[in-house]
Amino acid sequence: MTTIVTYTDRQRPRNAYPARIISPTHAGPCCFTAREPIGTPAADGDWAVQYWRCRHCGFTVRRVRYALPDPVLLASIRAAFTTLFRSRARAA
Repeated sequence: MTTIVTYTDRQRPRNAYPARIISPTHAGPCCFTAREPIGTPAADGDWAVQYWRCRHCGFTVRRVRYALPDPVLLASIRAAFTTLFRSRARAA
């Protein structure tokens, strides 16, 4: 997984989303109540991820929001349900 966040205590925190984010290396006590999402969830492999940044200190993390469905698996499930419901409709 790639990231646009650079963790350093030598530079001031900066939000230049979607190009780059400068974040402190550690979370502060403010982070638990002052975190907000940045942008929209984006696909990264099998996951949808989103950056969350503290409004006060700038600490940023990338959170997994949800798993992305496998398109091949979804197609096979749709085909199975289509067959199932068509055969039940004919029987009724």
